[in-house]
Amino acid sequence: MRRSSRVAALLLAGLIPLVLGAASAGTSNASPLSRRAPEAWDNVKVIQHNVAKQPAAIQSALARAANVGAPAITLQEVCKRDFESLIRPAATAGGWTIAFHERRSGVSECDDTALGEVAIWKLSNGNGSSIDFTSEPVTDGKGVVHRFGMACVRVVQAGGPTHRLCSTHLIAFDTAPPVRASQTARIKQITSEWINWGNNVIVGGDFNIQPSLDVMDTMYTQAGTGNFYEADPCKCRVNGDNKNTANTSVPGSLPRKIDYVFYSMNRTQPGRARNIITSVTASDHLMVTASMMVEVSP
Repeated sequence: MRRSSRVAALLLAGLIPLVLGAASAGTSNASPLSRRAPEAWDNVKVIQHNVAKQPAAIQSALARAANVGAPAITLQEVCKRDFESLIRPAATAGGWTIAFHERRSGVSECDDTALGEVAIWKLSNGNGSSIDFTSEPVTDGKGVVHRFGMACVRVVQAGGPTHRLCSTHLIAFDTAPPVRASQTARIKQITSEWINWGNNVIVGGDFNIQPSLDVMDTMYTQAGTGNFYEADPCKCRVNGDNKNTANTSVPGSLPRKIDYVFYSMNRTQPGRARNIITSVTASDHLMVTASMMVEVSP
């Protein structure tokens, strides 16, 4: 009896770890977050340019993107004529995802074609969209009718995140009551959902306002209520250190910072490397080459 009891005890002792092992193999106590891929960071470059209806400025932006390896381009004041003759053929040849948002129609400087904003991401597995800020057009302080909004593209990077890139142009000659503040608030509303999904969201554009002013509160995480960090490492929000983005070689173009590239806070950090470089083109705006470290894990 004693031997049988000892054998039973040994068998039981051997079975216990087997049962525990089977249980631990079948289930995991690790949280979903702990099973995510490790962080991977990449320096994502964006070419931002208000081309001021100049075909040569579009060509400069496309060439700059190729030279520095920028996958993303945001353009404003693009004639639909030039979108069809310059951008679409390049996108077809390169396999890019593109979008055009029509802000004005029948513009004389565009040979009576439309004027609008363009977003380009140099990946083919995506789609483009045109988003209006309001259901009705807006008349600016000079009596010009606009349909303000954004050209946006959505692309899925193989082994990486979903990228959302938008190009926008806010009202230049604001009205009473002001329109521009509602436009930055609308950008926050539209992009917040994408950020909550974990998308990498980038917004480039001509905001027609300096960074230290209250209108930009809903864009900036720094000293604001927004969801974005700006690529420009200047202390623009706190001390008004406003880098110039105007081409002052053009007569009547005064120094001012109104062109921006914003990266969503869910995919970057304020301490990560970031920078902008400005270049002269045929436009009355400087071309901005922005770069920022982005977390590109799926």
